[in-house]
Amino acid sequence: MDSMMIETQIPYIAIVVCIALLATLAVAVVSRIRRDTGVHIRKPFFDGSERSFYGLLDVAVREHFCLFRNPVLGEILFTDEQQRPMSARFRKARVDILLCERRSLAPRCAILLADRSTKKGRRRIDQMRVWFDKAGLPLLVYETGGLLDVRTLRDDVYIATGIEHGNQGSEVIGSASVRKAVSEQPKQPETRICGKCGGGMARHTLKQGKHAGREAWICSSYPECRTAVMIPGKISN
Repeated sequence: MDSMMIETQIPYIAIVVCIALLATLAVAVVSRIRRDTGVHIRKPFFDGSERSFYGLLDVAVREHFCLFRNPVLGEILFTDEQQRPMSARFRKARVDILLCERRSLAPRCAILLADRSTKKGRRRIDQMRVWFDKAGLPLLVYETGGLLDVRTLRDDVYIATGIEHGNQGSEVIGSASVRKAVSEQPKQPETRICGKCGGGMARHTLKQGKHAGREAWICSSYPECRTAVMIPGKISN
């Protein structure tokens, strides 16, 4: 008798277990459907050579700078009443990375990852450089997918922003001031090594801009290498 009762109960137990499993599965499916709004998180946020460059740059300059990716030009620069307004197309143009001081978040340097081998890439660099030169904000340009290392990036950024060997150094020099100083003065003796290209650097007196009258070390390979470092000291006569 007992064995017959056990045999009749087994199907009912199996049915109950199956119903419970189906109910659990249904709840999970409904819950997933409710959570799926059609909006998803991109993983990773960005990839490829740009991600590799960003990681190297972060390691190189994190002591002094925060990195912001793809800000538009209109968020970095603005024009006053005396300057021709920036076109809407340029205001919406983007730099790849903006470096800002950690404490003040003031912009100190912008970076473009561009392909110099194409006409479009060279035009983008030239157009961007015009505005950054006018503002006196350094613009560093690197080849897309180029081979770089932490030390090279650190040296480039520190020289461009006036920081040498991790210590706060001289001020940033606009490219227009450097170009005028090099073109109007005779060739000077090279008494310093350029930290970016390894060439020689010579002392020049700046003739225009907010640093007019000050002296600076300027790479003798200018404009191929645009390294320029302000020399602390008195204004030359």
